[in-house]
Amino acid sequence: MKMTRRDILKFAAGATAGLLVTPAPWKALDDTAIWTQNWPWIPRPASGEVTSRMSTCTLCPAGCGIRARCINGVPVSLSGIPGHHYGNGSLCAVGLAAHHLAFHPARVRQPLRRIHDRGVTNSTPVSADEAFGILAGAITAARGTDGIALLDQRPGRSVSALYKEWLASVPNGLYLVPPSIEDGTLRAAGEMAGATFGVDLEHCRTILSFGTPLLDGWGTPGRMMRIASARFGSGEPFIIQAETRQSHTALAANRWLPLKPGTELALALGICHVLLRDLSVPDPGTAHQPFTAIASGCTPSMSAEVTGISADRIEETARYLAGHRPAIVVGGGDPAAGPLGREEQRAIVMLNFLLGSIGAPGGLVARDLSSEKQPQRLEQQLLEVPDHAIGVLILDGAECGCAIPWEAIEPKLKDGSSLVVSLSPFLAGLARRADLIIPSPVPLERWEDLPAPFDGPAGSLALSAPLFTPPEGSVDPVLLVRRLSGETGPQDRTALNLLTERVGSLHARRKGTVCAPSRCTPVSEVESAGRLFEMLAAGGVWVDEGRSEGKSHAPLLRPLTSDEVDRMRPLAGGRVPAAKGSVQVAVLPFGTKAASITGQVSPILSKVFQESGLRPSENQGFINPATCNELGLSDGGAATLSSTSGSLCVVVRCDSSVMPGVIHVAVGPDPAALNEPARGGSGIFALCGASEGMWRIARATIGKS
Repeated sequence: MKMTRRDILKFAAGATAGLLVTPAPWKALDDTAIWTQNWPWIPRPASGEVTSRMSTCTLCPAGCGIRARCINGVPVSLSGIPGHHYGNGSLCAVGLAAHHLAFHPARVRQPLRRIHDRGVTNSTPVSADEAFGILAGAITAARGTDGIALLDQRPGRSVSALYKEWLASVPNGLYLVPPSIEDGTLRAAGEMAGATFGVDLEHCRTILSFGTPLLDGWGTPGRMMRIASARFGSGEPFIIQAETRQSHTALAANRWLPLKPGTELALALGICHVLLRDLSVPDPGTAHQPFTAIASGCTPSMSAEVTGISADRIEETARYLAGHRPAIVVGGGDPAAGPLGREEQRAIVMLNFLLGSIGAPGGLVARDLSSEKQPQRLEQQLLEVPDHAIGVLILDGAECGCAIPWEAIEPKLKDGSSLVVSLSPFLAGLARRADLIIPSPVPLERWEDLPAPFDGPAGSLALSAPLFTPPEGSVDPVLLVRRLSGETGPQDRTALNLLTERVGSLHARRKGTVCAPSRCTPVSEVESAGRLFEMLAAGGVWVDEGRSEGKSHAPLLRPLTSDEVDRMRPLAGGRVPAAKGSVQVAVLPFGTKAASITGQVSPILSKVFQESGLRPSENQGFINPATCNELGLSDGGAATLSSTSGSLCVVVRCDSSVMPGVIHVAVGPDPAALNEPARGGSGIFALCGASEGMWRIARATIGKS
């Protein structure tokens, strides 16, 4: 039979129709789907009773309330608690995955002795007794000659008071706190007024922010979301963002003042000049004459020349602040970029003083500390310790959410003979630099307390109840301190007992209110300390009375000394290091809170930081197109940054919002925290260094890779 073209077409059409009708291909596809879902490494959801448990997130000091959905008692998902006093039903991306940390691939499950030799690190498992012996021997050897220090990134907890108590009994004991990044302005105000401050954002009309990521992770997430939502209705607070980078906050602010790098002091002094010259502000008096003299000499035109912002815009900003009070001025640094300088923060405090915002509703409000754990000795900032002064350094495992580069710590250690001990449960972040790791339980595996977040206008206390049982091999820091201090007798000083004592003292004062998701109850109406503990353990927050409504007092602000003002004079011209070559650029790191060189990040966040594009992945460099053209760089290409400290390869991203001659380099989580191999190069912080506690700006040579 002769086959025609028509016959061939009919056969093809019939075959296609038959394939669609027959179950064979669909069965094959179904079998393939079932087969791929039964690979041995595919996780299988548990089955069993579904329950809910309440607790508090401890991944940063914000203390957001969490509701855990559990199957057979094991948390499988986390969400915020609606109506929570601080969280208000919100959780950040890091907090949503907090229950993953118990199963983190970088988790350390027993003590490790680590030997660092010419860039190679060898780890040897040791027993807990051996680890205690190594640490105790180092403390004995250093006693009386070298500093024995502990870095507590989360001061104010019950375990913090225990650390201070122990270090007070040790010769040359040093209790260290991290650099002031988020809370820089509040801490500077506290040093000048002898008080502890929060911010009354709910009652302010205007906020001037010097690089503070107000709308991108600063402070307490739920609270800041309420502030952001209020702006859509009332238009207040009116936000003015003064920042080099067009950050998320700069994009959402009412005004963006694009500053040249390192010129925050010049802008603050220029605004103070206008307030003192033309506007009705509190009389600073003769005591503050050294500061008013330097501010009076920094005219808007001089400030404009340094900052790159026009004199008219500087005058306009000053007049808006004075005319729309209460106004708050804050200078909290980027989580990865490090703190603003001491001089900048003091100028910002004086700007608040001239606006009448110190100790006033809608401004910086003083908190009552009678309910908080009081230090047995003064705290000392890490960066204030003399170089080569520490023989033994213990790194507490709790993190503050902001980057603390190893380059800021290493100069403080005694050359060649110091011992660095990490209590981190993860082999990531600073723990990778430690000589000895004694792993502590991960968050949500132990009882913890959370004092008021730094931005809170009132004293408060929340509790984090454990949702997991810590594995054998992890060591609670309370028991570690007890053993180091030589305590004997019954094991009565556990973390749970310390918290019980703290809650008991709150109940005995009969002051404040317990804010639970459903209702608020005065402590005077809570029948017992045990009942108060139960309410806090179930997601409640104790809040001090009379402060949350903006009530405060105006403490006296000590004047700046002549020496402090003299240090401002040369810095008023900017902090950018001088260029040493025609192809050098100013390098500025930036990152996200709780996800900048940290270990407490779930590996699933690699989806957020590397694949979704919602956040720039690590070592992406954002450069102005004109600068790219000048240097022969292209978008998506590679470039190498070099300084005397080392080199770093970055992926170039052309961005017209970046100033010419500047490169913003993204800082992501430690690759080890995302279960990835470490990258080569010295890293952005080695390029920036930590001179005078600053790693915000550096000069580097840039060229094609």
